[in-house]
Amino acid sequence: MNEPLPDRVVLAVIALTIVLVIGMAFLFRPGSDQDRPFLWKDTTPPSTIESPVEGSLAI
Repeated sequence: MNEPLPDRVVLAVIALTIVLVIGMAFLFRPGSDQDRPFLWKDTTPPSTIESPVEGSLAI
């Protein structure tokens, strides 16, 4: 039967995995947010927005 791993080895593997996941999250994140516009932002001026149709479910 296989010998169980020592506690230090298991803790080292868990710590290394956490560091690797956090490192990959920072490595593969997109560039700065300043040059990219918000995708959800409405670019239409408020004066041209139509009011909802009577009887619709729009808020």
